[in-house]
Amino acid sequence: MKTNKNTTNATLNRKFEKIARECLFIQTLRERGRDCLDFHEVSVLAIREAFEKAYNLGLAAGRKEMEQALSTPEFVHRDDACPKCGERNVDKLIWADDHRVVCAACGKTYKP
Repeated sequence: MKTNKNTTNATLNRKFEKIARECLFIQTLRERGRDCLDFHEVSVLAIREAFEKAYNLGLAAGRKEMEQALSTPEFVHRDDACPKCGERNVDKLIWADDHRVVCAACGKTYKP
């Protein structure tokens, strides 16, 4: 499932706001135009905790993206697809030594 950039940014902003609330006790990351609302005194330990949570969030997102990429089948070019059924998934096309291909989906043997 593809997500657009605005959805991704909104989700990321919500996660950052949650980290700010939980670790830094900052209610919002929006600029409010008043020093007493926009500047906060925060301990270095709290900043470190916030950095660790943000890092782990990114790490988890990267792992999820990698798992999705690895689980997505690869496809051959349309010219190499099975002429009988049109199969293009490389996991279903068995390449023989004599440059023939056997389609596991329909059983057709062909030369691409």
